[in-house]
Amino acid sequence: MNVCKHDEKYWQEKLAAFLHDPPDKALSIYDHLSRAKEIRDEIYVTADQVLVDKADQVASGLDRTFLPDSKESGFIDFIKYPIITHPTGLNSKFTVGHLSRSSSDDVLRVVRTDSEYLPKKQPLRSFALFHYFRHVFPCRLA
Repeated sequence: MNVCKHDEKYWQEKLAAFLHDPPDKALSIYDHLSRAKEIRDEIYVTADQVLVDKADQVASGLDRTFLPDSKESGFIDFIKYPIITHPTGLNSKFTVGHLSRSSSDDVLRVVRTDSEYLPKKQPLRSFALFHYFRHVFPCRLA
């Protein structure tokens, strides 16, 4: 049985769209595009930039729908102001402890370590990487 029903290009593009932003973007929007590219480069994912840009437009449109003030576009330096609020909440907040800007180094370290255990042969590698980032990686960062 072939679990990988699509070719390598399909999974590479799916990965590139999924990783158009880095997993740590919520912690720091500053320099997030270069961090996302660094992760894609680490796992050798390439895709047409138009596809990556379109994935970003769709995702940001969905995210910003729920913001109370769309003019602000939701930007906050989470490292400097580590406060979690709910967009529909009134004056309620949750303060997070100290965070550092080295989160992208931590993310890359986890990716490097875990990717050693994934298949090496294509298209199975791209298939496994997509499912790793979609299902396993969030738990690894928790």
